[in-house]
Order: sequence, then structure tokens, then C-alpha cells
Amino acid sequence: MEVVEQIHQLRDGRSACFRALLPEHAALYRDYTLSVAHESPWSGMVPSEVRSEDEQRELFAKPDEHRRHWRLGVFDETGALVIGDCSMARSDRVKFGHVARLGIGIREGWRGQGLGRRMMEAAIEAARRDPAVLRLELMVFAKNEIARNLYRSVGFLEEGVNIRSVRQPDGSFDDDVNMAMWVGD
Repeated sequence: MEVVEQIHQLRDGRSACFRALLPEHAALYRDYTLSVAHESPWSGMVPSEVRSEDEQRELFAKPDEHRRHWRLGVFDETGALVIGDCSMARSDRVKFGHVARLGIGIREGWRGQGLGRRMMEAAIEAARRDPAVLRLELMVFAKNEIARNLYRSVGFLEEGVNIRSVRQPDGSFDDDVNMAMWVGD
């Protein structure tokens, strides 16, 4: 799966650049993931789980010989701030190799600008260009209605709910909703 670089005009007039995440983006990406882990109740990680800059650089440098990973970084117009990301990973299991798991995130202050939809459209387009990917899957917190509505609007269907599968740091629970989309012919 290949990332196509694109510039997008946002609703508020700012611009965002979609491009592949590379080893030289490790520090910017770590800053972004720390920010999202701190500010968003919808993040799947807490700040202590964010990779170090070296670990992130190593991950971005790792060759993807089997074309199983797709990592899109969204940068502000200066290129000095990661404002979002979208990733897909295909299973390495034979029976599940046609399935890619999808995840997105957006930094506070950049939400509500249409980035989520554009990232989802870019991911779906990349998946459709890859003959190995036939199905996209994602999980979303049940209480995250904005994201659930976005995913439905681009064609994802809700397939099930994992009851109390998310435990927040404050001890409260949330359900995870499984969503999927067929992208094969």
C-alpha cells in the first residue's frame, strides 16, 4: 500500500499535507501521539504507552517487504507539526491476509475541519488500489458518536460490540464497536 502525497484546504482556511511517515518524522510523531494520548478520551493509549523517539524512528525505518503497512501522516502547512495520522496493517496470517485494520487520530484544535473524512477516503482509496486488501476493519469506542457517524458515512457497517472491553484510567468502562467495510470487487 502506498501513500500519495496531497495538500488539502481545511474548512477554516488552513492547509494540511498528507504524506508518508518516515524515520525523520519520529520526534514530531512522538509529540503528536503524546498530545493525543493526553487530550483525547478516544485514544487507545495512555501517555506512558507512547513509544520513545528511537523506537518510533526504528518502526518507521523498518522495511515493509510484504506491503502490509500503510502509514499516513498529516502535517500542518509548515511541515513542523503532525496534526493527524491514519494507519492500516494487514494480517500476516494466510486466512486473514485480505483484512487490513485501520486507525486514525487527530490533534485537538484540528478536529471538525474535515480531516477525518479525508483520511478515511485516502485509506479506502489506498486499500482499493491494493489487490491484497479486500476488507477493512476498525474498532471505535461506543460513546464516540462523531467517529461512528463518520465511519458509517464512508461505508463502514457495525458488526458487533465488545462489552466493557475498554477500561479508562479513572476505572470507568466503555464498549468497543467493531466496524468493517468490503473494498474488494
